[in-house]
Amino acid sequence: MGARVEADTITLEASNDTTLNAGKPDNNLGGSTTLIVGTTAVGVSNRALVRFDVAAAVPAKAVIASVRVSLVDVSHSRIFKPSHFEFHRVMVNWGEGKKSGPLGGVAAEGEATWRQRFSTNRPWAAPGGSPGNDYAAQPSVSLAMEGGLTNTWGTTPQLVADVQNWLDNPMANFGWLILSDREGSSGTSRRFASREASGREGPRLEIEFAAGR
Repeated sequence: MGARVEADTITLEASNDTTLNAGKPDNNLGGSTTLIVGTTAVGVSNRALVRFDVAAAVPAKAVIASVRVSLVDVSHSRIFKPSHFEFHRVMVNWGEGKKSGPLGGVAAEGEATWRQRFSTNRPWAAPGGSPGNDYAAQPSVSLAMEGGLTNTWGTTPQLVADVQNWLDNPMANFGWLILSDREGSSGTSRRFASREASGREGPRLEIEFAAGR
């Protein structure tokens, strides 16, 4: 009979997060208290970036068993067009930045925008990020947004693989890009609490893991 492997669970707060706003393509929103995902009623597309420092919190050589990501919806309106919000593994580095306010401010050197992953001279392969170049074309997880306050993306094999890779290769940890699968349709946007929000409502990553290999 094999020995039982005990699992531990840890919950991480985001280490970096920001919004990419197509309406203000040279603005950074890294210090804003919200993350915007989806397309607004006036047709402005938004995507969010979030990163968790897995290697700083989970023991080296641990085996990741399950992963859950949670975001708190702080949108003023509960009326919006349903869509699926997807997490895609980011393949290139980016700068969170410090600009605050609903639409942020013009990016300083090294801050991410819709056009640039590091302003002012390191652009995304395409504005907002390019699938297959800046982020993985296939989502690691997808969730139908139905207007709940706290939204949790449950574990999938690809989410587990992402987090395991970030534990084993910390220099490859560029986090996830979050987007709406109906980005071409207005009225799909939601606002989520960022890591700068008061009340500890920011993005959370729950990891279940077993001790070393």
